[in-house]
Amino acid sequence: MSQLLRHGWGIVAAPFGSDVMAFSAENLNLLEKVRDFRVCLALLAFAALLDVFLVAVSGSNLWTFKWNDVTSRPGVWLLLVLAYSVIMTLGAAAIATLVMVVLGPIVRKIQSWLDVSVVQENPDPQRYVHQWEAEKALAHMDESVRPKTVEKQLAERAAEVGRWHALVGASWVGVALVALDWNIAGSGIAALAQWHPWAPWLVLAVPAWACAYHMCVGVPGHDFIDWPEHAKGLARNQSGAFVPMPSA
Repeated sequence: MSQLLRHGWGIVAAPFGSDVMAFSAENLNLLEKVRDFRVCLALLAFAALLDVFLVAVSGSNLWTFKWNDVTSRPGVWLLLVLAYSVIMTLGAAAIATLVMVVLGPIVRKIQSWLDVSVVQENPDPQRYVHQWEAEKALAHMDESVRPKTVEKQLAERAAEVGRWHALVGASWVGVALVALDWNIAGSGIAALAQWHPWAPWLVLAVPAWACAYHMCVGVPGHDFIDWPEHAKGLARNQSGAFVPMPSA
């Protein structure tokens, strides 16, 4: 008997009780690559914003701008850096929230039509509990008796989710800036379209994949915590909650 686990780049099958079931960060290849990929997204977003800025200010793009003129207008470049900082912080959260509000219901409707479920199933109810169950149990325990391993798992998962959400926000910013740059006449992305029609789509796909993954699947990995003692207690309570009626 095997259980499908959502692995870094897809789905893998693993038997119950195997070491793969640890749900540790080491098993989440996709999350391990988030930090490096976010750097690439930041560079791409800055390049797209810089290209838009150059077209608006000088009429040139990244490919044709005379970079010897950079030192002649330092104040303008400072404003560019400030604008980039605001976009990557406030703009990322705003764009990601707006898109999820608008497109989220559409994606869920499509998933229901296709009968595709992304609800995580507990692979072993005798060993794992959901994150919110673990948090609720810890809230009723004194700090001195809280299992350190459980607290560590919760902290690691929270950090993973935070990194992923930051990546998705940066991805939406990248999509927005690349799309904006593409639709400006004389921009660098427009020049790529003249070279090969598929080139802008290739650039747009770099930030778009994380957005699509998040909308269709959510955060990579699992929200289950390895806590056998509490899991067995919950299982006993659930089995004892049903009392069969005596036969007439």
